[in-house]
Amino acid sequence: MSNALRAQASLFDGIAFLTLVMTSIAVIFVSLSGYGAMQNTIINRAHITNYLQNSFKTIYYVDASTLSAVTCNDEPYYCDSESACRANTNDCTMGCDKLTTWTGISVAELIKRDMRDYNQTTGTGLDDKFGLASAPGKLAARCAFKEIFQPFSTAGYSYMVDFKKISGQNAVQVPQLGTKMITNNKDVTSCDQTLGKEKLVVNAPFKVFKCINATPPQCEGQDFIMTACVWPTRVTATAAAS
Repeated sequence: MSNALRAQASLFDGIAFLTLVMTSIAVIFVSLSGYGAMQNTIINRAHITNYLQNSFKTIYYVDASTLSAVTCNDEPYYCDSESACRANTNDCTMGCDKLTTWTGISVAELIKRDMRDYNQTTGTGLDDKFGLASAPGKLAARCAFKEIFQPFSTAGYSYMVDFKKISGQNAVQVPQLGTKMITNNKDVTSCDQTLGKEKLVVNAPFKVFKCINATPPQCEGQDFIMTACVWPTRVTATAAAS
């Protein structure tokens, strides 16, 4: 083999070796970068999940009357009248001031009072009433979770809180009567809806005791599930999950 051919072969071997080395380095860096991004995603989801779980605990300790100062902050969806708020910011009222008189009662207890007359047949649920008496549980939940989930709303996320009654092997969603639900996204009515792969959902048991007048009084526990979910607002709800 001539010297020219040897030189050409050596040059080719050198180029091939450098290509192999560079490819290997690129693969290593891409793998490490992907692993780091995956770990970061897992950690972030763990933090959010922990926050959602703690939000359930919070409503057992927050006095409902302390939420009386919560306002719409000029966010029309939260307001009693969305159209009036859009027309005049002075009309942006959420109704949380109605909680002023509910001193010494936690948000969770007020929600339970509201749900004690739940009847799957008639469709009564979270309607801010216990029979004919006032029990603004849904209002308290809306005001509380608006503040609790403010970091998510500010960061461009939507949230929803709903309740389901356990009935045998099934879970039936408790209706939230009225035009406003416990969410900051008017296009969503349940955490069961398809809201993209980034949706995070957390469940917690929620027991409500229902009593009837008798001698002695008869009470039975009703088992509910409280669900909170968050997802990027850019995702549009398309259909209910099967």
